[in-house]
Amino acid sequence: MPLIMKKRKSRETTRITLDLSKDFYNRLQQLEMLVDVSSKSEVIREALRLYEFMANKTAAGFTFRLVSPDKTEEKDLLFFDLPNPESN
Repeated sequence: MPLIMKKRKSRETTRITLDLSKDFYNRLQQLEMLVDVSSKSEVIREALRLYEFMANKTAAGFTFRLVSPDKTEEKDLLFFDLPNPESN
């Protein structure tokens, strides 16, 4: 099923079509519900913003660390070595 980016206020948009596997589409739907956004396009826009932020910070020498809520577990996150959600 193709995704179409909706026009946002005061922004010029470009319409794109994506061919996704059923599994990838299901993951996109799950993320849409998890992060409570209005569309799959919004999930993709937010994911791109995060990716861009992390890429820029990594290029500037920053590192990222995951810390469990109870602070008993910490893990350094290498941006270009992100785990595949399917392998968890």
